[in-house]
Parts: sequence; C-alpha cells; structure tokens
Amino acid sequence: MSKAGFFTIHILFFGPAKDLVGVNEIQLEVEKNTTISALRQQLETMYPKLMGLKSLAFAVNESFETLNYLINEGDTVALIPPVSGG
Repeated sequence: MSKAGFFTIHILFFGPAKDLVGVNEIQLEVEKNTTISALRQQLETMYPKLMGLKSLAFAVNESFETLNYLINEGDTVALIPPVSGG
C-alpha cells in the first residue's frame, strides 16, 4: 500500500545501467508529479554509480520521453544507456 501522495512504478535497467545497479529491475515508490529528471536524481542518490552515465535515455511504457515528462502511477520506466555497435 502506497503512502498518500505517492505511487509505485516499475523501473527496468539495461546495459551498463544494469551492471552499475546490480539488478535488472526494481519497484520504486515516487511522489505524485515526479518528472523523469527528478526520478533520475532519486535513482542517482540510491545508486551513485549511475552518475557515471552522462548520456541516458528514458522510455516510459516503451516510448522515449523527455526529462520533463510526468510519471504516472503504474508506469514502467526503462533506463537505456547509449548503444554502440560495429
């Protein structure tokens, strides 16, 4: 049960983000009106090694979103580091 003014989201970590965090997914309680930018700050506080990833894309429910996107209850947020290939 979430506290008043808070709700739970699902977070997925991919690539180097997964390696830095040590898990591939978590459930996280966030405040209402949390943006992607605020979520990134919260995650960097929880997992300081994430600060080493300068470029990090965020997808919400499988759609890339900007840092000012407001997260909604039940959203799935994926952290996607840059991908290089050859």
